[in-house]
Amino acid sequence: MSEQQRSAAAAALRAVCPALRTARHAARQRAGASELGYRILTLAEPRRRRDQLVGDATKIVVEGFGGSGNTFAVAALRLLGVDVATVAHHHHVPAQVTAGLRRGLPTFVIVRRPEPAVASLLRRDFVPSAAVGLRAYASFHERILPCASELAVVTFEQLTAEPERVLASIARAAGVEPRPDVDLADRDAVWRAARPGTRTEQAPERIARAEADRLIAAVPAGERRRAEDARTALLDAAGAPV
Repeated sequence: MSEQQRSAAAAALRAVCPALRTARHAARQRAGASELGYRILTLAEPRRRRDQLVGDATKIVVEGFGGSGNTFAVAALRLLGVDVATVAHHHHVPAQVTAGLRRGLPTFVIVRRPEPAVASLLRRDFVPSAAVGLRAYASFHERILPCASELAVVTFEQLTAEPERVLASIARAAGVEPRPDVDLADRDAVWRAARPGTRTEQAPERIARAEADRLIAAVPAGERRRAEDARTALLDAAGAPV
């Protein structure tokens, strides 16, 4: 099946069966808690996606919940001269994090506040609903909490306020001295560095920001609080900041 056919099939699934889409999302989240389970799941995915898993060529891991700045970070690392084939990224599951730590690799996790992260996913239609997104956010951060002291945590605020410093540090962890002529404040240049046809291409938005925020505000307060508590616990327990 071609990439265009897969996109069309995904669009049909979104339109026809929200319940099935929610179940599929939940199954992926469950598989993502286990390295073996997740590798089995990804056997059906395109080769380029499997190449983003932790493997023998991996030098660093850059992961995080979706909508947390992962795409910007990977595109910027490419601009700085990092071969992204050596970076495990963009799977958004705990299994990637634990696989990197098990191999002794520098493992970076980008952490954004839950509501804007989930809103970003909703705007691009990457999650079935606000409630599902917030539960997935909480689960991701709760599952990596036991290994928090071994992680290098980057907050979304750090990434956007100090991209040169933060991403230069990550590039050096991959064994690359970052190019001095790159201006990461030029966000358009960073997005142009993303290869078309990969997950490092900025996805179009399907609903407005205000609508995404409204959907999140309608989720019960307990669900929203659990997600925020998961973020706070991870930051409190994390190792030295980048």
